[in-house]
Amino acid sequence: MFRRRFLKGTLAGLAAGSGRLTRTRGQNPPPGSQAAAGDAIQLSPSHLAAVNRRRRVAKNFDVLLVDPDRYPSVDALLEHRFAFIDDSGSCIDSVWWNWGEGNVVPYPSEFLPRYNQPGFQRWLREGVDIVRIFQDETRKRGLEVFFSHRMNGSDNDPQYIPGRGTIMDDMSRQNPIPLKQQHPDWLLPAPWNPNGYWNYAVQGVRDYVFRKMKEVAEAYEFDGIELDFARMSILFPEGRAWENRSHLTELIRRLRLMTLQVERRRGRPFLLAARVPENLMGCHFDGLDVETWIREQLLDLVVLGACAAEIDLLRKR
Repeated sequence: MFRRRFLKGTLAGLAAGSGRLTRTRGQNPPPGSQAAAGDAIQLSPSHLAAVNRRRRVAKNFDVLLVDPDRYPSVDALLEHRFAFIDDSGSCIDSVWWNWGEGNVVPYPSEFLPRYNQPGFQRWLREGVDIVRIFQDETRKRGLEVFFSHRMNGSDNDPQYIPGRGTIMDDMSRQNPIPLKQQHPDWLLPAPWNPNGYWNYAVQGVRDYVFRKMKEVAEAYEFDGIELDFARMSILFPEGRAWENRSHLTELIRRLRLMTLQVERRRGRPFLLAARVPENLMGCHFDGLDVETWIREQLLDLVVLGACAAEIDLLRKR
């Protein structure tokens, strides 16, 4: 056994259950098929090769706020966001672009409201899909590209407006999230955040998140999607997270089958990752049954921790 230390701010991308993944062979489920709970999903050789590709550094990058005075054009934004990625000494092999909680979005969604931040609003009016541009620019550089989605939270709900700050109660009254208005019973109350957090014990919430991820998976050509549970880990009513873990596992299973169906249609691998707390106790406290997720091969990559963290990992050779 040996010890590797991933220091502050490093995204630790690990093949989930890597020994099991590299030894499993088979075909993906046909479109529309349902895997029984407890059955390990079979993955194709090309999928496994994508799981095990080299990732010296995988960078999770929060795009979000765009001040139109600082970035008057898409090119100006790209130059800033890709500056250190393009540095000749960079060891970045994978970029995971984060576009927030997905309750308001910067891309042309069929059902989600748009960011009310002026820079994004202008591009949407002009028919510019900034998410697709970032995807394509990353791929032009020969890098792997993921779509990273925060599974809960409201700090970009709705988006920041330059000069007006982020006073959430004031902004919520001016531009509320329609689904949260329609279904206040789907929310977990949070006295520090009047927007509230989604309660994943509610089937409607899980269907909503599945629909968001399905829209992204089918509209874009990302190499994978990351489900970020660590940025905001409130998912279930206080003290009831672990007893509700099966609800979240059911969602992960649905997402896995959906991404594999997309993979089959487009003829190249589509990976699924999850960012989780850095130890099993933290995962269980939040209702994340990562052992089942790995045993059933519902994930390809597990990312440990959030923000600045120092993590020790033990791995068998």
